[in-house]
Amino acid sequence: SWFVPRRAGQVSGNIIAPDSPEDWERRDGGKWLHFFQVQDLTVSGGGVIDGRGQEWWAQACKGRHRNDKHCTAPEAPKALHFEECHGVRVQGVTLQNGQQQHLTFTRCSNARASFLRVASPESSPGTDG
Repeated sequence: SWFVPRRAGQVSGNIIAPDSPEDWERRDGGKWLHFFQVQDLTVSGGGVIDGRGQEWWAQACKGRHRNDKHCTAPEAPKALHFEECHGVRVQGVTLQNGQQQHLTFTRCSNARASFLRVASPESSPGTDG
């Protein structure tokens, strides 16, 4: 988790997650790029945020294990998550292969997402939108 007071971030290249769920064992499994109580942050640019979710999808309870009542797959991280933020803007970036959700805002005010490209294979469990 990051606490970033009043900033702008430019994503010009690629931000790439670790590719294996085992790489997340000592972390908070539900978070990857997590911003908490940030004000007036703009994330923009032509870059890519790649969650590398393929190995997560193979284990997902809502994927091929959908009917397994005893599924114990680890909680997949949200790729880009803003929590209790104000005045956040996300624009002009590509979000792809999110482990779970690509972009989430939780208890945020005055948040805006625009000119985004969201891409994952049709077979990924999080492509319901």
